[in-house]
Amino acid sequence: MDHDPFFYKLFGSALGTLAGLAYFAPKNARDAITRAFFSGATGVTFYFVPIDYLGWKIEPERVLAGAFLMAVAAWPLAGVLFKWMTEKGKA
Repeated sequence: MDHDPFFYKLFGSALGTLAGLAYFAPKNARDAITRAFFSGATGVTFYFVPIDYLGWKIEPERVLAGAFLMAVAAWPLAGVLFKWMTEKGKA
């Protein structure tokens, strides 16, 4: 890669976080801050998951796309996981 991949991870995560907050409207400021932090951290950390799953080569645009996809999907996936865990604990 010619450029620093961390920039692409940050930019993709920021765009994904904004898209996620726009699509899934938070209830209050605390909820918005929590979602923004969680989505951003997930996008930067797990950007490689969609890249590996889709079989893409590591390129700057695809790093950005992977971070975006993970940041957008982070909050709904966390909700499903937490719901599954609480139902599993009740059984």
